[in-house]
Amino acid sequence: MSHIKVHRSGLRSDLSRMEEIKSRLCSVENGIRDVDVNMDSRSEAFDKMRRRIADIQGDLQEQIRKFAAMEDGLERALEYYFTCEARIAGGVSGGSEMSSAGTGGDGQTTDSAVAIGVGISAVGAGVWLWNWINESAPDWGWGDSDRAREVRQDKAMAQAIKSVLKQDRYTKKYWKKADYNERVEILTELFHTLNDILGIDVQAIHIEPLESEPGYILNGMLSRYSDGHMEMFLNREWVEKDSGYDQIMETLCHEMRHGYQHSVVEHPERYIVSEETVNAWRDNFNDYKTTEEDGYDAYRQQSVEADARKFAERVV
Repeated sequence: MSHIKVHRSGLRSDLSRMEEIKSRLCSVENGIRDVDVNMDSRSEAFDKMRRRIADIQGDLQEQIRKFAAMEDGLERALEYYFTCEARIAGGVSGGSEMSSAGTGGDGQTTDSAVAIGVGISAVGAGVWLWNWINESAPDWGWGDSDRAREVRQDKAMAQAIKSVLKQDRYTKKYWKKADYNERVEILTELFHTLNDILGIDVQAIHIEPLESEPGYILNGMLSRYSDGHMEMFLNREWVEKDSGYDQIMETLCHEMRHGYQHSVVEHPERYIVSEETVNAWRDNFNDYKTTEEDGYDAYRQQSVEADARKFAERVV
């Protein structure tokens, strides 16, 4: 008979810290991508560096995937553990939620311990887990609790949209078989679904030819008017193409993210977003960069565009 002592509060804290580390890895990966984009592709001197950056970026993406899998596995294991614990204690017959903490007779949150006939002994699982994470990943010192909650919320919204896109009607396979009119119906349905998932109110979607700046293709845009009314436009050219699925879905998510950004700036109290992010987006919208006036790099690197691009890439 060995004893396993599981500290509820410590494990919840560990899960939160894991999420923060994963978000830091994602930030580093995005930073590497931006460095790659900003290199002069015409210079042969950068070829070797580009290849090395691509290798590093691939390694980071693999680590992020593994980290996410470990986090999800730990969450499931804890849920099963607390369910079994409750049943052994005889107090609960149903499932246990991660957000519910046990309480003692004085109403204070308590840690739980249960004796289980196994061949190992693990005391303070949360401690060794967090020590292992600290040893395995550098301490960048980024992110606070507000930022961590914001990252988790973004992840949940992106995952919800990904789940929708896995439904048969919204897959690339179905898109290729659909005619133009049905594709418009699909995009309209997704438009309303994204409004609901993001908690915003972009009021109309238009699919039509879009005039582009010289040397660029305008895939889509979000128009916001002085009264706060927002409408979305998608380039008809991509909807007509059998091969346009990835581009149009990424554009849809990108532009709806802009709708989310505007809504956050106008009503930050309604959303889980850090004050730092709200201020950055507000400042950016007040000094928005365009390719025509400021150049492609300035347009691409500004905070609202980098965020919308990152969110869309996470989904599609």
